[in-house]
Amino acid sequence: MSADTAALPPTTDICLESWEEAAVAMPVGSFAWAVAHDENLRFAYITPEALECNPALRTALSLRLVSMYVFDEAHTLEDWAHWRTSFDLVHSILDACDARRAACCARASKPHPARPVRLATTATATEEQVVSLGSACGLVNPALVVANPMSFARPNLHLMVLPASDALEKPYLKATGSAARCACAALGALHGVTPDLFEAGACGIVYVSFCKDVQKVVRAINYFWGRQGACGFLGTGGGRRKADTPEAALEVLEVAKQVAVDNAEALRAWNAGEVKWLVATCAFGMGIDSEREVRAVVHGGRFPPTPKDYAQEIGRGGRKGSG
Repeated sequence: MSADTAALPPTTDICLESWEEAAVAMPVGSFAWAVAHDENLRFAYITPEALECNPALRTALSLRLVSMYVFDEAHTLEDWAHWRTSFDLVHSILDACDARRAACCARASKPHPARPVRLATTATATEEQVVSLGSACGLVNPALVVANPMSFARPNLHLMVLPASDALEKPYLKATGSAARCACAALGALHGVTPDLFEAGACGIVYVSFCKDVQKVVRAINYFWGRQGACGFLGTGGGRRKADTPEAALEVLEVAKQVAVDNAEALRAWNAGEVKWLVATCAFGMGIDSEREVRAVVHGGRFPPTPKDYAQEIGRGGRKGSG
């Protein structure tokens, strides 16, 4: 992003009645204020939910001379739009920010700002998605660059299908739900064939289908393997809820803030070696580089819906070279 923000006069967001109201919603030191005014800011990481729910942030993007929008893991704009409804709005929101920025410059008799470059990156989009993502991201005459079509080939990964261990058929598990029973049975079988799995500080990931299952599986793993067994990563808070009113939008943001704090602590504990397993939904892993070697990726009772999803999830193991 360009640091030339002071030269732009204030504008207003369509959800705000006046610039004064926008200024109240954008206190000095807030993320929105930094996006609009921090001359040292070069990159801003923004979720689709934040774009939809935070009018001050949209105003901030309208104030800033943006050079590029990058859609990282762009395939999720289509794959996840059915449950993270904000994904469908990203293109139109950014178009609106660009239009308000241009109008702002026109009122100040300044040169029309260039349309920010849009870059979509993904490692797992299908050939059909490569075409449709251009429209989803608002790309104009996009150039297609395929860096390495065989990047998914990982010879150090070993796939195993293990019969569920019956050693964990304890009364405790009968009340925890199928996700916890399947995950613990899978871990019991895995520990049985690879008892030295976690030597030298390695770790693993357990994938479950739903956020509601994460903590159930964490409690079950810790019940059998001790409190250093697992922690949970809940993904994006509030992503499943539609913010139809300003009050609902604020509630979604507050939930997201708390989830972000909890996720940061879980990721810290996992990277620090305080726990061996991180339990998460498919939202975990993209853009996250573990400081430890991920020696195992377990799907206990849950199998990804497509081969593409499976390839991406198991590909989070062995990134540091081990098998």
